[in-house]
Amino acid sequence: MSVQPKFVTTPTEGLYNHSIVTGSEKAITESVRGEIDNMLEIESASGKGHEEMGSMPGMNY
Repeated sequence: MSVQPKFVTTPTEGLYNHSIVTGSEKAITESVRGEIDNMLEIESASGKGHEEMGSMPGMNY
């Protein structure tokens, strides 16, 4: 199952994805929260990382 949204040119064109997880910090560790965050993070449809895609249009780095 994949819930990870994709973008073609810039991450700003993709969907906003979020989750709500309930439980104590002992029950849901920082590591687990990190894994969930990675699963929901938008990624390039080409498989390249954000840095490899170049700057976003209109942004001066």
